[in-house]
Amino acid sequence: MSKNRISFRANGPISLSRKLVKEENPFLLIIKLLSISYLPQLLVVLSLNIFNKNIDAENLTLISLYMTSISSLLIFLYARKSLGFSKKALGLRAGKNFKNYLLGLILGGGLLSLSLIIGLIFDIYDIRINIGSINPLIFLAFLIGWIFQGFHEELMVRGILMTYFASHRSVGLGLLVNSLIFSTLHLGNTSFGLIACINIFLLGLIFSFIYYLGESLYLAGAAHSFWNFFQANIFGIRVSGIVYNKNSIFITESRGQDILSGGAFGIEGSLIVTILGLLALLSLYKLGKDKGFISK
Repeated sequence: MSKNRISFRANGPISLSRKLVKEENPFLLIIKLLSISYLPQLLVVLSLNIFNKNIDAENLTLISLYMTSISSLLIFLYARKSLGFSKKALGLRAGKNFKNYLLGLILGGGLLSLSLIIGLIFDIYDIRINIGSINPLIFLAFLIGWIFQGFHEELMVRGILMTYFASHRSVGLGLLVNSLIFSTLHLGNTSFGLIACINIFLLGLIFSFIYYLGESLYLAGAAHSFWNFFQANIFGIRVSGIVYNKNSIFITESRGQDILSGGAFGIEGSLIVTILGLLALLSLYKLGKDKGFISK
């Protein structure tokens, strides 16, 4: 039985964190990270809603996206000062950062684009050009905002939580636990259902493997950011059921059954993403075996 057991080798950040990172109660660690990450955003959004009732959904979304830059700084300082992480242990090593970010952009944007193309082939979506309605400054603001947001979630869930569990428990557990936490963060989203839950978990695993194999938070952060950016501002698809705006190059509307299209949750709730997500995971697993990260 032990011969068939899958073994995950510690990558660079995990090996380094075993020497540097302090051990503490995992449950308290999760609570602290979530509090540091989301409390400042929540307070700002609530204050805006109380004192400025005329703020529209688009501006509120942009404020939330930009607030994640502050959250990233806070959890980075917490990881460095309280937990003992170094920059390298967080996947922020020097060198090849532009190359890694570009590769992440291609992976995230490419996988989302492929999902939509399949949906269009099977007549699940309608798409129309919307470029004439774009405000260039707002479009650019969303691009920067998604860069902040994707990096923030990857720093918290992959850079800190995955690395912590992988170094103090096991690599396999680190891959699974952070992906489960990532999925549960979407529980309160509009139209969140079983397929959406499965798909967000699969996407979490994909980003986890990208980080694990690439050993770079820039790589995983770009994949996450441009998966979201392509949904919201290239193709005009609702992101995880909550973010939708018309500042997009295209507008995409579903016409098939919700289980195929994702319905009000967006393409992340579709069976297309389920199938492509599983295929992407199999490819990443094979790559891990080929590179010697995974053995059986």
